[in-house]
Amino acid sequence: MKRQIILFIAIVILFANGAFAGRTWFYNQVTDSEGIPIGGFSSTAIGMRSGGTWPVVAYTNGVNNGVGVMLPGSWTHSTGGLDGLYIDGATAPDGTVAFADDQGNIKMLSPYGFSSASYAGEVQDYRPSVAFNSDSTPAVLHNDYGGDQLYITMKSGPLWHTTAVMDGAVPVSSDRFALDFDSYNQANIAFTQSNRLAYGTKGVTTGGQWQFSDPLNGPVVLGELDMTIASDDVPYVAYSDIGSLMGGVYDVHSDSWMTNLIDTLAADNFSIAADSTGGVGIAYVADVTGDEMLSFVYNDGITGWSAPERLILANEYCSVGLVFDSENNPVISYLDEMGGLYIAYDPVVVPEPATLALFTLALGLIRRRSH
Repeated sequence: MKRQIILFIAIVILFANGAFAGRTWFYNQVTDSEGIPIGGFSSTAIGMRSGGTWPVVAYTNGVNNGVGVMLPGSWTHSTGGLDGLYIDGATAPDGTVAFADDQGNIKMLSPYGFSSASYAGEVQDYRPSVAFNSDSTPAVLHNDYGGDQLYITMKSGPLWHTTAVMDGAVPVSSDRFALDFDSYNQANIAFTQSNRLAYGTKGVTTGGQWQFSDPLNGPVVLGELDMTIASDDVPYVAYSDIGSLMGGVYDVHSDSWMTNLIDTLAADNFSIAADSTGGVGIAYVADVTGDEMLSFVYNDGITGWSAPERLILANEYCSVGLVFDSENNPVISYLDEMGGLYIAYDPVVVPEPATLALFTLALGLIRRRSH
């Protein structure tokens, strides 16, 4: 009887902690190698190394910067290599993580360690967009300081090469843009141009030339912009329009773009990412009745966007980063109200140690009861 009571209590606690139902969020402050909290930064981005197991967080405020790698029980850091106020991050299929800043710097963490590179020019008033193709080749979409001409700088062997984004003979210009690659290794870009959202593709299906479309077929009031391509090659674009968070997705059945209202609240800083199941998530900071809340929404690719989850107070003036781990759990980098750097994560498949201990206890009791 005593064992049954303990088993019942353990299972109740497991359900209460969300180990089997719902999404349970945990928060971890990023610290330096001596355990001192990292703080006072204005921009962050995130990736996943070692097969999508350990978060890699970049941070910068134009003066101090670094990349922190979460390892079991501690953070290890590599400072330098980044600059400016805006950064973006991406994860390659082989576990390499790349970060690019708005000052022409690229910092990468591969299985062989850290390396640095640069791209020509600096980004004008906005963050660059970094992405990997399916061959784990990194590329950065950026414009040039003093102008809005768009370029893609891509690694080829030991060197990096820069090419202009062209609409025929006309250079494409924008100050809000995002890059990703599909399974054909084609470059896909979303960008704003004269209060319109544009989409471009270049690769094997376009004869090696850029082809552009107008997904929304009309003017919008655009602020932030980000995009990703889901595992089934469906592109998703997130954008802010008159204080709301909107989403555009390409419907492969109707061969057309569809738009959705994701959140009626303003979302000026957000990050969109895809998991390996065809799902897509967005992490952002929303103004909830005067409180700036870190928020998260998810689209499984079938039922559409979930209701926004309001997680914790966050800094509305700082960027956020989003990535999915190897078990398709979201991991978010963000700054709290005081400027401290944190990650928020949902260990659904691998519970936290205390929950795992309860689960192990329950299994042990079940086995003993069955004999």
